[in-house]
Amino acid sequence: MINAILIMIVFLLIISLVIVLRRREKKGKYYFESASKKLLNKEYVGAMEDSSKVIKLNPNYKEAYIIRGSTKFYLKDYKGAIEDYSKAIEIDPNYEIAYLRRGVLKILISDYNGAIEDYSTAIELNPNCEEAYCRRGIAKDDRKDYSGAIEDYSKTIELNPKYEEAYYQRGMTRYKLGDYNGALKDHSKAIELKPNQEIFYFFRGFAKYSLMDYKGAIEDFSKAIELNPKYEEAYYHRGNVKCKLRYFIEAIEDYYEAIKLNPENGNTYIFMGMAKGKLGDYREAINDFAKIFELNSNYKRDFYSKEISKDIFKNPSGALELYSRAIELNPKDDEAYLNRADAKVELDDDSGAIEDYSKVIEIDPQNEKAYFGRGFLRWLNSDYNEAIEDFTKVIELNPQNEKAYNNRGHAKVDIDDYCGAIEDFTKEIELNTTTMQMLILRDELQNLKSMITKEKEKINLNWLN
Repeated sequence: MINAILIMIVFLLIISLVIVLRRREKKGKYYFESASKKLLNKEYVGAMEDSSKVIKLNPNYKEAYIIRGSTKFYLKDYKGAIEDYSKAIEIDPNYEIAYLRRGVLKILISDYNGAIEDYSTAIELNPNCEEAYCRRGIAKDDRKDYSGAIEDYSKTIELNPKYEEAYYQRGMTRYKLGDYNGALKDHSKAIELKPNQEIFYFFRGFAKYSLMDYKGAIEDFSKAIELNPKYEEAYYHRGNVKCKLRYFIEAIEDYYEAIKLNPENGNTYIFMGMAKGKLGDYREAINDFAKIFELNSNYKRDFYSKEISKDIFKNPSGALELYSRAIELNPKDDEAYLNRADAKVELDDDSGAIEDYSKVIEIDPQNEKAYFGRGFLRWLNSDYNEAIEDFTKVIELNPQNEKAYNNRGHAKVDIDDYCGAIEDFTKEIELNTTTMQMLILRDELQNLKSMITKEKEKINLNWLN
């Protein structure tokens, strides 16, 4: 009797457990389907909550980790997404999709070697996985292994000749290698397969531009804009091509459209100012260039490196005004003072230029250019000892600056320090590899030595008399 009761109790417990497990499975399935739908509908918070509920009900539900990982990806929680994909792999080491998704995240965090490993594992699991080859190609491209990237893109195309992204990516890599014809061919094939993708036209436009097919480039940038009227980069680059063709008015129209879409792109102001300068509208050009100084310092460096003011303005007064406005916006902008000093030199305002060079040195005591510029002006204005001090500072900052030795040598000649001048010119000869300059310097040294000899002879004659 007791045994029968025990058997009945065990049976009932098993039935209860089965019912609980089925209910949990059913509940888990419900939440999983709900999470999947919410992810598709971009309801990321809800998808996160539901997928977490699935995992709580069943910690080995690998598909739930994929859903939650994808949700974290869209929420920019890349570390959390990688953790979820890794957990799915831990549950099932042969789970191909988990390697594919984790590889995407590793590219985003610049772990290119890790991404390549994941895609290689996916290929081992499925040698015909075209996505794995294509994504591995992207990782190799980011690692600058361009030949390896092209091999993977080509393998993708071999597996699926209609895989448009593989043509697009291979075209991008070929462009980086200078194979513009190959890039043009690949982008054209991508367009043939998917004619409504604006980015394909955009990058084919670059290939055409590099092949000097400027009108063709304009056509492609225009098509990209037709497909996406808010494509700021397409307006900007179409404007640049129009400038190349000297269509400055049309280029300026494109730059205005680009600025409407992105008022923070300093490069657009730079090129729009250049176009206006080419049309002789220097006042508006100055206004555009001045805008750069209100934006990110990266754009200022780009502007300074291009020396655009010298190229645009017919006289340095425009540059003087521009850099004065930059200084008003930022009194600590040493590059603005340095450029304004150069403009003042062009305007024969040596004292004003010296003041600006001195201000640069006050802001940045290690600025070699400022010491050199100030030293040169002091030498021209017969302040020889101060000039020597400045050139000495230049040499201290850059012992390889041969021009500093040359200028200091001339300043020493002017104060009759011939021995010191010989030392400087000798040092310049050591640094200078230009044959003609070396011959000139040797002549100067010979003249100095002759002068010293004559001075000694005069001294001896005076002593004898």
